[in-house]
Amino acid sequence: MIKINFAKVLVLILFIGGCSKENSVSISSFDPSSGDYNSQVTIKGANFSSSGNLVQIGGKDAAVVSSSPTEIVASVPVGAFTGKITVSSGGKLATSADNFTVTSGAWTKMSSLPGRAVTGAGDLFFSVGSKGYVHSSQRTVNGSLADAELWEYDLSSDSWSKKTELSKNFTGVGGVSFNSADRGYILEYQELWEYNPVNNNWTKKGGLPLALNTDQVLCACYVSSINKVALIDFQGSFFTYDPVGDIWGRDNNLIPFSANMKGGDHLCGGIQSKAYFTNGSDVWEWDSSSNQWTQLPAFPGSTSSDYSFVADNELYIGVGFEDNLWVYKSSIKKWVQKSGMIGASRNLPIYLTINNKGFVGMGISNTTNSFLLSDFNKYNP
Repeated sequence: MIKINFAKVLVLILFIGGCSKENSVSISSFDPSSGDYNSQVTIKGANFSSSGNLVQIGGKDAAVVSSSPTEIVASVPVGAFTGKITVSSGGKLATSADNFTVTSGAWTKMSSLPGRAVTGAGDLFFSVGSKGYVHSSQRTVNGSLADAELWEYDLSSDSWSKKTELSKNFTGVGGVSFNSADRGYILEYQELWEYNPVNNNWTKKGGLPLALNTDQVLCACYVSSINKVALIDFQGSFFTYDPVGDIWGRDNNLIPFSANMKGGDHLCGGIQSKAYFTNGSDVWEWDSSSNQWTQLPAFPGSTSSDYSFVADNELYIGVGFEDNLWVYKSSIKKWVQKSGMIGASRNLPIYLTINNKGFVGMGISNTTNSFLLSDFNKYNP
């Protein structure tokens, strides 16, 4: 007959349980409680490994920067969502009590363009107040010649409506579009046309400077503090346009990057008193109050960046075929990666700033059998 000493068994159970609890991995806190992609978070707890810890933030594997038995520093992974932090060490798993908030923004799918699909090649676009405008060019579709169309997007109702096009045979080749406070503009074939959203009509404006070749304009953007449009061309010339007086001006000094016009897309955006222009990975800021140029830190994404917008008075630049997005933080003078656009990866998208928010969509799918896209998406910082 086997005798069982229940007192000794109880002591053994308590001892094993105590050892198990003592060696368990735990997370007591983390700091900060929120952050962007690639920012660092410090995780404090117990029984971490000095190496070999596996960390996830919001369901994504995070790179471990440093670790000790009581502290881990990890980098917020690109693509992470707001969620728990987990640490796996020595086959044991710990989960944080609270969520880590990923502040890289989010995209919302809006109403798709009802007309035929458009791209950033030959089709032009601009925004006025709470509305965006997409002017398609005349082109052959399924063997038939399709007329150019102008579509208006109304943010308040998330809806599209057809408006009066500049011309049914509008080609958009070599053209550029921009806006003022209450008008839209298309510059093409040495002519400037103004669109009035209130009257839904087009008016031809005055003569252009002889030095301005519309086929060589890289980009243009509205600078609200001076109520003027800033333009640059391939020759390195810098022009301004006063929409109220219909007056053109030219800075006799070449822009700083004129001697080395790099490849890739040339984008621009206006924020209050400043205009921003890209030239390859170089980004330049023009301050209208001092008429000074400043080179910003190089854009960290692809030099073939193909869209830009302004949201909450910050400049965003994105790469459609790589599905990534960056914002320039002037307070720290750095580029910070944000959430890439939803939907298919693409080339030559349409991009607009409407009511200080960014909208991107349409373009050509980045696939073997490419096709035109008609979706339209809003970025929420």
